[in-house]
Amino acid sequence: MLELKHSKHIHQNFIPVLISSKFLRSFQCGQVDLAGFRNKTFYLFEVKSKPEGISIKQMKRLNLSLTLLCEIFNAEGKITILNNLPKD
Repeated sequence: MLELKHSKHIHQNFIPVLISSKFLRSFQCGQVDLAGFRNKTFYLFEVKSKPEGISIKQMKRLNLSLTLLCEIFNAEGKITILNNLPKD
């Protein structure tokens, strides 16, 4: 439910990008919850409902994903962890 609410917010405020998890796994990269562009910057969003947040191992895989995708899109990138409800 949290990811659905964030998805709505991101689709309204970013240019959304759909990324195949199969494609990312073929490069040993991490699966991406949500992604999009804003102001020439590519954003990866990881939605976490639990307060523990993200593991070091998962963050390494997301960084691999970010590096690969930024190279493909020729863009700067950022990873954002979302664990609160989006502001409407």
